[in-house]
Amino acid sequence: MPGREASAHSTLPGPPRPTPASGRRVDVSVIIPVLEEALHLPGVLCDLSGQDPAPREILVVDGGSTDGTGDVAEAGGARVLAASRGRGSQLHAGAGQAVGKILLFLHADTRLPPGALGMVEEALTGDVVGGRFRVRFPHPHPVLDVLAFLSRLPWGWTSFGDAGCFVTRKVYERAGGFEEIPLFEDVRFHRRLRGIGPTCVLPASVTTSCRRFCGKGPGRQLVLSTALIVAHRLGVSPARLAAWYEREPPSLSLPRHL
Repeated sequence: MPGREASAHSTLPGPPRPTPASGRRVDVSVIIPVLEEALHLPGVLCDLSGQDPAPREILVVDGGSTDGTGDVAEAGGARVLAASRGRGSQLHAGAGQAVGKILLFLHADTRLPPGALGMVEEALTGDVVGGRFRVRFPHPHPVLDVLAFLSRLPWGWTSFGDAGCFVTRKVYERAGGFEEIPLFEDVRFHRRLRGIGPTCVLPASVTTSCRRFCGKGPGRQLVLSTALIVAHRLGVSPARLAAWYEREPPSLSLPRHL
C-alpha cells in the first residue's frame, strides 16, 4: 500500500482480550490514532474489549505521546505503532499494518455502541463500500444537539472522523487512503468513497467527547467549522485552513474534561 509505513512501538503483545460471549470475532481491524491520550484511551479500549462480536485486532497509532499513552494501549490489549504526528498520516500508517479485511477508524475519545462491529460487518455485505455511525454527545447543548442531528444525514461535509469511519481494505486502497494533511483528511476520504460506490450511515450512534468544542465554545466552533468547510470547497488548501484555525483565540464555555 502506498504511503509511509508505521514502525513498531513495541513488539510485546498486550494481555489477551476476553472471549466474547458468542465466541465470535469479526475480521475487523480497529485503528485508533493517538497523541497524549492516556486519559481517554482506557475507556475506548474497555468498550472494545466488551464488543460482541469482537474485533480481530486493535491498532493504536501513536504520533509521539509523552504521557504514557503507549503503555496504556498495551495494557488494554492493543498493538502499538509509531507514525509521524498528524491524524491523516497516523490513520494511513495503521491501515498499512492492519491485517483485517475491514478497517474501522476510531478516535480515542469516541465510544462504540454495543454490537457495533457486527453492524459494520453486516453493512458491508452488499454493494455498500463504506460508511460511518451517527454521533451523539454526552453533554446537553443546543448546538451539539443540532450537530448530532446533522450526523444522521448522508452528506459528505457531515462525515467527520469522530463518527467512526469503516471501509473494506480493498476499497480503502482503491480510494487512495487518508491523505497526510493537517485538516479535512476525513471529509476528503469520504468524498472519494462516495465516488467509488454507495456509502451508509448506520442507525446506531457513537458517543464522542465534547472537548473539541470546549476551547472555542459550541456556537463559535460551529460557525468556524462551517466557514472552514466552505473555504475548503472553494479551494483553500488544508494547510492554510489549519493555520487559520490555530490562530483563532479560545473562548471557554464547556468543562474541559468532557
